[in-house]
Amino acid sequence: MTTDEACDLEGLLESLSRLEIEAAHEDDAVCDTDELFVSLLQLVDDYERLTSQMCEQLKKGHLDVAKANYDNFMAASTFNSRISRSSYDERPRRAQITVLHRGEFTIEEKKEGKKEGKDDPIRMFGIMPPYTLRTAQEHFRHAVDTMVELVNVKSRLRVLEGKIEPVTTKEPVDIEKKEDTEETTVNAEDTKKAAA
Repeated sequence: MTTDEACDLEGLLESLSRLEIEAAHEDDAVCDTDELFVSLLQLVDDYERLTSQMCEQLKKGHLDVAKANYDNFMAASTFNSRISRSSYDERPRRAQITVLHRGEFTIEEKKEGKKEGKDDPIRMFGIMPPYTLRTAQEHFRHAVDTMVELVNVKSRLRVLEGKIEPVTTKEPVDIEKKEDTEETTVNAEDTKKAAA
């Protein structure tokens, strides 16, 4: 074997190892992109599930308020006994639930012991409000918790969208294989023309 052949063989091995390294980097990039899209699909699934849960809780809450109106109207002997906006206690009150922003949203309930039963907003409808009104209150509380989870998922979706956008906005590359030299070339100008 001559020195020229050895140099050619050495150069061939070097370019082969360079191609293997580039292929490994491309495989890593593809795996990272795949993981991003899998995460995106999981978050979209969570978003859809939470949205349907929230809608279901709100429907149940409104239906229970309507039942409480009907039950209260049928049981009362007075003319205006419906649960309406005019019967709300609209005096200012401190919030029982506090929303904190620390990158993600959380809800914390203030625990004040025995005062909680006395300050419960459902008490404005009487000492013994209808059971359906209590269940409506629970449905609306669960809906608020679900809304917070929904906002967190939406926030994570926006962050993930920011990570995915640079990957998907790369310009497409046209790879042509020349028959006579068995070389692969990339022609970005052709892809720009084809995209236009």
